[in-house]
Amino acid sequence: MSYLIPRAGAVVRLPRDGHAEVSTAGWSASFDGPLADDVARIASGELSPRLEALAKSNPAAAALVSWRKHAWMPLTALDAIRLDGFDTLFLEVVGTCNERCVHCYADSSPSVEAALSRELCETIIDDAHAAGFRRIQLTGGDPLICKFLPELVERAAPLFELREIYTNGLSLDSELLDRLAPHQPGFAFSYYSCDPTIHDAITRTPGSHRRTRAAIERAVNRGLRVRAAIVVLDQNIDTVDATFAELKSIGASVSASAQKGVGRGSAFAWTPTEVAGAAGHRTAGETDGKLAVTYDGAVVPCIFNRGRVLGRLEHGKRLRDVLADLAMTSGPARDDQELSCGSCRITDLALAALGGA
Repeated sequence: MSYLIPRAGAVVRLPRDGHAEVSTAGWSASFDGPLADDVARIASGELSPRLEALAKSNPAAAALVSWRKHAWMPLTALDAIRLDGFDTLFLEVVGTCNERCVHCYADSSPSVEAALSRELCETIIDDAHAAGFRRIQLTGGDPLICKFLPELVERAAPLFELREIYTNGLSLDSELLDRLAPHQPGFAFSYYSCDPTIHDAITRTPGSHRRTRAAIERAVNRGLRVRAAIVVLDQNIDTVDATFAELKSIGASVSASAQKGVGRGSAFAWTPTEVAGAAGHRTAGETDGKLAVTYDGAVVPCIFNRGRVLGRLEHGKRLRDVLADLAMTSGPARDDQELSCGSCRITDLALAALGGA
């Protein structure tokens, strides 16, 4: 039997051979013989005097004792994804992007043609609502390129407490904004520097800084929820503070994060700055579930964990079918990539435990 403890970010495995293993993203430990039995008793809320005494000198035992009031869930792949409850679904409606950013985790570009059909996107939205997701982020590629994006936002409007469009804003003209604004979406803009030369060098798209900044102002002026996300790279790190100030001056909230080691990205040392209440990745202490559907129909734990495919939406298979399968199956083999989000690390740890069970 394996248990997931979302609040502790831990997996406890209780094989039948009298050996218990405890794993977190930062450490692991094992307990044998009578102590393994004591660990098993914690799952039912019991604390043995022996384990309580050991906790005074053993950090792993102390951690276990501190978890006895947390929920211990018998581990399935669905539990690993859902954690303490579904929060955000990332839906990549298209793979096409009108920029060629040097660090793109999704390998999007103008030459990528893969995209999801309107019918499939609509079923994904419906299934995500039925599964209990509270937020949805429509992303890509650049979702503004999707011709039926306004219809998707309209469909999602009564179903989710937050509908967010993650975009570079290049295609956000007044006509498109007129179609989107009545459904009150939030916008998240990728923005790299207050210096146009640096910004355009990162996007590898001349004039992108001017157009993105204008789109941000346009959305702010409509009274919509607007945030800007700065990915910190070697090229823009010296302008981050000034970029924060510029974005706040035009009415956007701002977050900063490190370059991702996915797609064209690679690791970069930076302390993230989060936006409270934003869709997707927030503080490391939160244990809310995420899921992503990529523009080629793969269902993955999150947009930055693309190598761990949980299912594919093809041949009539829907998101609800993938979730039903996860309730009964173990996860795929472990992926070695770095994950910066706390709840994503918990999910990956739990799926890895299932894969090795």
